[in-house]
Amino acid sequence: MSTRTTGAIQGAHHAGAIGTNDGRSRMVAKRRALIRPLAVALLASAVALATLAAPASAASAGDLDESFDGDGKVTLELFGDRTEIASAVAIQPDGKILVAGYWEGFGSGGTTDAFALTRLNPDGSIDTPFGAGGRVLTSFAGGPSQAQAVAIQSNGKIVVAGWRREGGDDEDFAVARYNADGSLDTSFSGDGRQTTGFDSDNDFGSAVAIQADGGIVVAGTARAASGEDADFALARFNANGSLDSSFSGDGRQVTGFGDYDAATGVAIQANGRIVAAGASNADGGDYDFALARFNADGSLDNTFSGDGRQTTGFGGYDGANGVAVQADGRIVAAGFAASRGYDFALARYNADGSLDASFSDDGMQVTDFAGNAAADSVALQPDGKVVAAGWRGAARDLDFALARYGPDGSADASFSGDGRQTTDFAGDAEANAVGIQPDGRIVAAGSSTGGGVDFALARYYAVTDDTPPETTIISGPSGTVSASGATFTFASSAAGSSFECLLDSQSFGSCRSPQTYVGLSEGAHTFRVRATDPHENTDPTPAVRTFTVDTVAPDTIIDSGPQGASADPTPTFTFRSTEPGSTFGCSLLIEGVWNTTDCTSPYTVAVAAALADGSYSFRVRATDPVGNPDPTPATRDFVVDTTPPGDGGGGGGGGGDAGGGSGGGGGSGGGEADDAIPARRAPRRPSPARATAGGACAFRAPTRTRTSSARTRTT
Repeated sequence: MSTRTTGAIQGAHHAGAIGTNDGRSRMVAKRRALIRPLAVALLASAVALATLAAPASAASAGDLDESFDGDGKVTLELFGDRTEIASAVAIQPDGKILVAGYWEGFGSGGTTDAFALTRLNPDGSIDTPFGAGGRVLTSFAGGPSQAQAVAIQSNGKIVVAGWRREGGDDEDFAVARYNADGSLDTSFSGDGRQTTGFDSDNDFGSAVAIQADGGIVVAGTARAASGEDADFALARFNANGSLDSSFSGDGRQVTGFGDYDAATGVAIQANGRIVAAGASNADGGDYDFALARFNADGSLDNTFSGDGRQTTGFGGYDGANGVAVQADGRIVAAGFAASRGYDFALARYNADGSLDASFSDDGMQVTDFAGNAAADSVALQPDGKVVAAGWRGAARDLDFALARYGPDGSADASFSGDGRQTTDFAGDAEANAVGIQPDGRIVAAGSSTGGGVDFALARYYAVTDDTPPETTIISGPSGTVSASGATFTFASSAAGSSFECLLDSQSFGSCRSPQTYVGLSEGAHTFRVRATDPHENTDPTPAVRTFTVDTVAPDTIIDSGPQGASADPTPTFTFRSTEPGSTFGCSLLIEGVWNTTDCTSPYTVAVAAALADGSYSFRVRATDPVGNPDPTPATRDFVVDTTPPGDGGGGGGGGGDAGGGSGGGGGSGGGEADDAIPARRAPRRPSPARATAGGACAFRAPTRTRTSSARTRTT
């Protein structure tokens, strides 16, 4: 876990939606709403949640994902030693994680809070190409601003919503849109920023959703300056940042339930209708879950609970902080229920606004964390399970808290044993948002303390993983090799795996890819490698590679061919190697130059006519299948002599000038044999070889030279 924490969670003035207590108020209530805190007495619980067992050999659903920054948790001090609170999270299709919130700065004119945005890689590291080193800080003219929600458009652009304060106590909805690289999108309202107010003094944007046509819907609270009245408030913006006048006439809608209402969540149904959720004291007493549904034109949808509005009480001070719409159109709201203390509370509604009795028998579910707890966000898994995230507090120690429910609303016992999970950070911590990755893993985002207040994230497994990884050898020697060293590269099917390697009869030991061995002995070797994934599942069938080290060169043997004098001007040689499968190179020494070609046995020296008489050397070298060449090739020296022994002056006039006398001697081959002087033939010089088809060596016909007392003639 990367830990860079500094101080206590600040911000009573960021207070929250519904409900406060003795210092934990901002943890209990959704600081997104920023409406008047309500004095609610809580019974503080000193009962600590039982310590969770360490992960077994296989990671279970609800366990921290250790491939995320090493231990499943990360804290980020992004902009210096100031309060930094993460309010929202969104997961990109590529698995990168967008986290939005705010940075509390201080200047000569007071607070200079600003939108804060960062993007993480799937492994939990900061995506440094995004913005400035992975960080984006955005201020609005007029005063401090805080981001409370984030959404991703289908074109990859990023929409962040919250509020901006202008003057002493006048807040407006604020929206910023960014390009995929983190830069402000100037096609949105000219500079990437837009604000809008309602006919009230304090307007706080708390949630954002993107419609199928690209329209941007922001939900929150419009509160009178007196603080005595507050209502649900919605605004819809066109893609260019202007208010959409087709929505309620001017792009804005205000809806009340009672004296004091606050919207903290928004979702878009498949049919384009808009669902906003929060809290209301419509009955003039305790606060309840409150939902309103709007048609695409901004009017209340009267098919929802008769007038477009619905409230649900759990028996105390209750409020919804998040809302999601299932694929079948049913609506899930999550928040808290406070009767004798704070607990997670969920309600599911049918499309007509009635409570869904198939969800926990009556449409409502309350989860006790053995201490005060509240859900701040809700997300839906593709399998219909519901994940709620928030905080849990025992005494004054606050932790991330998650709960998962089956499609029927029951606690999902496959998630951390009882459907509940808490995660401790340094100091206090609360999860303000939750998202589901494309691979199903669960990401919670919020803040933690430990000397300061910083962004905090945790990632959890969504399913129990007892499947071992597959190990693959990517490269390395196989078969017979001529090198006494070997290097292997390998990989695992599970990201974040560790490896163990074994060579021959050694024991498995920790290794990394690439793994290199040197000084290997001659002979056969076996390399094995196995992966262990982050859940401690080990590949039971290691990847195996066998190979043989052969550094010994072959010997080349000439079995037949001329040696010494030979009358054959096209000699043939046979030869072999001491190692089967060897290849050969043949060379012939001609006029001091070795002429070499690839060859096979038998090998015939081919020439256009024939080798000229003279001395030659034949050499053949074997190279074994792994490339070891014979350092001492086999050699045969031979002499080509095609002249038969003389029996007279030369016969048939062959003596010529060389036969004796002035040209007459031996003209008819007459003379006495015993008295004849043998003719002397000028030596024939061998000619260089040339290649012929079939891989043999061919040689030019030798140049013959005749001499006389008068001239030298070349033919």
